[in-house]
Amino acid sequence: MENESGIFEVTPPGFRVSDVSVRLAEPHERVRWDSLMERHHYLGFRRFAGRGLRYVFEWRGRWVGLAGWQSGAFRCRPRDRWVGWQQREQLRRLHLIANSIRFLVLGAPGAFPTLATFALAAMVRRLGDDWEAIYGHRLPVAEGNAGRTRSPGVA
Repeated sequence: MENESGIFEVTPPGFRVSDVSVRLAEPHERVRWDSLMERHHYLGFRRFAGRGLRYVFEWRGRWVGLAGWQSGAFRCRPRDRWVGWQQREQLRRLHLIANSIRFLVLGAPGAFPTLATFALAAMVRRLGDDWEAIYGHRLPVAEGNAGRTRSPGVA
């Protein structure tokens, strides 16, 4: 089931992705979130560059996944071309972009079928409202990280 690191080695009995809640991490949970992300994500984690939100995926009171969003990256040529900003505009508007910077399922490969898709959709539905509640403005653009992903059970 769950090992000493908080990683599920197999699907827990009774797990259904529809029973998972996706929510913002509470301020008192940030140290735990940061620690799990640093220890189990292949890129690690130290802090957000600029504004950031931490999400927790929870099933029956247990964390089964985590994700982080932060202000848009300073330079991203494909995005900048797509949005159509000139460099001067880009510097003034980066706060209007959220970038998915970390995504971590706390399970061995296959332990939580369809959790990633479910959680990503749930976060995107609420991201604008959460960002506005915390930072005072909506987000016209959210961008995902198309980089490599790896479950903590994979070497």
